[in-house]
Amino acid sequence: MKLNISYPANGSQKLIDIEDERKLAVFHGEARTWALRSPPTPSVDEFKGYISASTVRKYVIRREVQPKGEGKKAYTKAPRIQRLVTPQRLQHKRHRLALKRRQSEKVKDEANEYAQILAKRVAEKKAEKADARKRRASSMRK
Repeated sequence: MKLNISYPANGSQKLIDIEDERKLAVFHGEARTWALRSPPTPSVDEFKGYISASTVRKYVIRREVQPKGEGKKAYTKAPRIQRLVTPQRLQHKRHRLALKRRQSEKVKDEANEYAQILAKRVAEKKAEKADARKRRASSMRK
């Protein structure tokens, strides 16, 4: 059996050919236990699609809380982190920027078309005025 192992952090890949089935039993066993597990809870971060490289959880300012009962150990609390960078949010951002770019190109094209139409109309008016002036001048000569 061939295993293709990739490490996305640096983009490297390795293809390993394993002939002994007993060595692969570990992988199959893990896959079987994974299938038997209960579905993940929504609070587990790895199932939410978070990008682990951009996590900010460790930089949150924590505050120490003294429990009400005597002899209890103090614990820390941290605020909930909103707007974590997920692949979905990055996709939405790319889409939003693409829409904005498309709209600006459309506005430029429409402005160019309008400028051409306006220039054409101005040229026609100018030609009409010149023609009228010419007619008046020729009628005055007769």
